Amino acid sequence: MTGQPPLPIYQLQEDHPKRNKICGISVWLLIVLVLLLATVGGVVGGLLGTRAHSSNSSKEGASPNTPNSNTTTPSANERPKFASIATAKAYNETYLQVFYLESTSLKASLFDGSWNDLGDLGPSIDPRLESPLAAVSWVLSGNIQIRVYYFDNKNREIELAGSCTGGGPPCTWTSATMLQASGISNNSSLAVVQWEDAVTGIEVRTMWENTEGKLSGSVFTRGSWSPDTPFVDVLPGTPITANVDSPSTPFTIRVWYRNPKSELNKIQYDSRNPGWKSPAPVITVQNTTTISPYAPIGASIIPANTSTNSSISSSLYLIQDDKRPVVVYSRGNATRYTTNTDSLEAGDDSGGAIAALGWTDPADGGLRSVRVFYSKSGKIQEMVQKGDAWSVGAILGE
Repeated sequence: MTGQPPLPIYQLQEDHPKRNKICGISVWLLIVLVLLLATVGGVVGGLLGTRAHSSNSSKEGASPNTPNSNTTTPSANERPKFASIATAKAYNETYLQVFYLESTSLKASLFDGSWNDLGDLGPSIDPRLESPLAAVSWVLSGNIQIRVYYFDNKNREIELAGSCTGGGPPCTWTSATMLQASGISNNSSLAVVQWEDAVTGIEVRTMWENTEGKLSGSVFTRGSWSPDTPFVDVLPGTPITANVDSPSTPFTIRVWYRNPKSELNKIQYDSRNPGWKSPAPVITVQNTTTISPYAPIGASIIPANTSTNSSISSSLYLIQDDKRPVVVYSRGNATRYTTNTDSLEAGDDSGGAIAALGWTDPADGGLRSVRVFYSKSGKIQEMVQKGDAWSVGAILGE
């Protein structure tokens, strides 16, 4: 009732001569009291009705899938223990890195022959609650160089740099650096790829959704960062995953995302024919059960192997509504994907965080190797694929 005058206050005065009383009370007084109660009741009822209508209108008009809508924040008990997981692997190395966000604590586990849990990395700029994560690594002077990307509580893009002796630990982490301060959707996911060019040196490209509903990001080339040019429309809040098929130029970057119609799409960038191009408008995924369009996507890539006469192979990993991870795979640049739900054990969360790595192992004659990580029994579960066989791997974050 803001802006309306206050309810009137009635001053009841005795009227002479004293007559027309009921039980000692003036009839006029009774009439005034009845009118007053009716007025107050109507105003209070109107207030309650207005509030109820406003509440229902706000609920009906809310759009939880838009980046800037005011959605209800889940309680601590409703949130997944691990909001996001990221993986990294230096090309042609057996060293693996896994990063996971528990509340606002950025934690890591490294593999250099065996798994080592590093615990909370304690960056100088903390990730925001439920920030996405992305990571890359490469070898420099015999040491692993690691870069981890996330958003802080101001929704800025942050880079954390580390260097590990051999495959680590020990590792040294520098102060976190802000890459972009604005323009990032509140519901954005995050992906990153890295390669090396003979002329420009180390190249890194991050990908996230901007406030205009397009994929954009940041580009590191010739020793400095700059904003990327937006390149495709996406579903607000889309998951994003990406990989690159070579550690050096020439290369092809592949990015998977959901388009504005919630359909799964792939777009790619070939350094031999620069520019983002979509090989097909929509990826057809067969034999799926229920998968939320906002479920995070992990991706592995197996490069072509001339010794085994095998073509490039990409697989995606998502967690269904029944908490069971599904493998979505294709060969080459095919846009028809097949699913497999029998390889991976059920996890903790419907549509939960998941990440993956893939490579060919020269020690095993080019055998396909894949690692998938997701939350199971309150820990990070590693699942291992060698060739076509899956097995249960290590438990991280003990």
